[in-house]
Amino acid sequence: ERVTRARTSVAPRGGAARSAAADLASGGDPSGDDENQPADRRENAMAFFLPRHDFCFTLPWGLFVALCGLAGFVIAGSTKSLVFGGGFGGLLMILGALSLKKWKEGKGSAVETTVSFGITAALGAMMGKKFAAGASLVPSGVIAVGAAAMCLFYVSNLVTGGNPPREAEAEKKDE
Repeated sequence: ERVTRARTSVAPRGGAARSAAADLASGGDPSGDDENQPADRRENAMAFFLPRHDFCFTLPWGLFVALCGLAGFVIAGSTKSLVFGGGFGGLLMILGALSLKKWKEGKGSAVETTVSFGITAALGAMMGKKFAAGASLVPSGVIAVGAAAMCLFYVSNLVTGGNPPREAEAEKKDE
């Protein structure tokens, strides 16, 4: 049974009005409805700012990689850049879209996340080696650093059990 309260600008613990930012900074819910939130949600109030679904990062990461490959082709005439950047970026976007589709169906996407990790690790190793050999920061250094960050995200996603369920499905399980 859920108790609802009217939203007010007065702090629930008495005193002056609090802003949503102050609520979030203190780990609370900006609606002032902390008591009615699940315990894990109250404890991780700031976590909603960071996407936990692999496709939330894989789709833009794939687009970024593809655009870097295209830029390498346009600027330097490198067909190798177009093929690898466009190919890796396209594969990442396809994997992100498949993961999103599976999430909407309530299925896991560990395979897509693992393959995305492999592609990203290979891309990061290739570009990191190129950057270490004296290539410019853009694009090789940027791609290498981005790939390292994405690999950490993929490992974190896989270790924590993959994509969290949709809100409606999570609420059904709680009942």
